[in-house]
Amino acid sequence: MRRTRALRGQGAWFGACVLLALGACSGDSQPRTSVGEGPADYFGDRSLPEWSLSEDALLVLTGGREPGEPEFFRIAGAVRHPSGGIVVANAGSRELLFYSDEGHFLRAVGGQGSGPGEFRGLDGIGRIPGDSIVAVDGALRRITVLDEAGGLGRTAPLPVDPTNYSLVGTFADGSLLLRSTLSMMPGPEPIRRPTLLVRYSLEGNVLDTIASVPGLPIYAIEVSGGQGLRAVPFGPDAHAAVSGQRAYVGMGDEPVVEVRDDSGRVRDRIRWDAPERQVSDADRRAHRDRTLAATPSRTIRRLRAREFDGGDVRFPPSYPAHASIEAGPGGEIWVEGYPRTGARARHWLIFDQDGRPMAHFALEARSELLAVGEAHLVLKAQDRMGTESVRVHGLVRER
Repeated sequence: MRRTRALRGQGAWFGACVLLALGACSGDSQPRTSVGEGPADYFGDRSLPEWSLSEDALLVLTGGREPGEPEFFRIAGAVRHPSGGIVVANAGSRELLFYSDEGHFLRAVGGQGSGPGEFRGLDGIGRIPGDSIVAVDGALRRITVLDEAGGLGRTAPLPVDPTNYSLVGTFADGSLLLRSTLSMMPGPEPIRRPTLLVRYSLEGNVLDTIASVPGLPIYAIEVSGGQGLRAVPFGPDAHAAVSGQRAYVGMGDEPVVEVRDDSGRVRDRIRWDAPERQVSDADRRAHRDRTLAATPSRTIRRLRAREFDGGDVRFPPSYPAHASIEAGPGGEIWVEGYPRTGARARHWLIFDQDGRPMAHFALEARSELLAVGEAHLVLKAQDRMGTESVRVHGLVRER
């Protein structure tokens, strides 16, 4: 079961003796989660069990520690085999990195290139029936299938139009849900470009259009020498997930997730109470400060400061209803609330396969949920220096 891409967004915690913003950790113990906002701020005041991570990690992968093992850079996904082995999509090196169930580096597959088994981009990986691995290369518009050991099975081209692809998830029958955003030049007013969620075969053939949804709002701004594109800060985006033969789709602007079958027909809707969370002046100032602090070029930093201070940055009046959607192998749906700038935790509301809310879950803010298993979670972690790692934790389900 592959995670459904939030279509963007990264961040994580790193637990191997790294001093975190909220304190320190030791060994492989779980970092403390300090919550600025609680679940009620995202999902309404409801009494539900609080699920959590196991205190100790089942597996920690740090990259670059063994001969021939690349350092992790721009992790684009990870899948865990039933045997416990892990495959990490390392987009920075354009490689798939294979690890044993004990965390030993086995091999790197792929690398920069256009030949069979090579990649120019890694835009998601997933597991398909037979324990094979599928990787999507949006730059080459190509699907690559490998066996459990990393041997090349086959490749298949994707249609030239649209021009971009990322993997959302894999259906139980081995077909893929891919996301593509259509090119469209906006004006000064923000628009949400049409985004397609399409089901493809492993041969690259279109099987069904699952949904056409609005993407992240963007707008044009005058810059030196022409126009530049900007994304609306805290703008709503569409998110999706796959479990079995169902796709779960949210538009981002309302607290609703549609349950669609593999032909795209809406079978049900999952709803929750989401208190409206206004984007405050403090939120806008915090976003400005973080954006400028993350801009290394003094010239660009000065130009961006002028945009903020001149009122050219388009903020929405309120936060989106969700930041991502994940799906577990048993049909559980994980909906993440959209965190404020500087939030110390990320919060999920978990629904059962019938759409009933069943639990809350929280992680330290520098965390990204890569995959949900029956009794474990695969996480991407990042320390304060930007060093990435992958951790597998048990999932403690409080009743």
